[in-house]
Amino acid sequence: MLEGGRLHEKEDVKILILYTLSKLNRAIPTRALVDLFLNSEIVEYFTLKEAIDELIGTGHIAVDVEEGVTVL
Repeated sequence: MLEGGRLHEKEDVKILILYTLSKLNRAIPTRALVDLFLNSEIVEYFTLKEAIDELIGTGHIAVDVEEGVTVL
């Protein structure tokens, strides 16, 4: 849920990450993904980091050292 202009629920952040990566339709550097959301001030760093780590752990997104993150 969006409260005060920010997403606070980790599940909402995960959906936003997956949606964004699917619309980009290519891998982007992890740092660029983090910067995108932090610069928009829509999520807090720790919530974003936990969401990314969980999506990697469940296999929903993959990380390539050279290319960055991508949705599977």
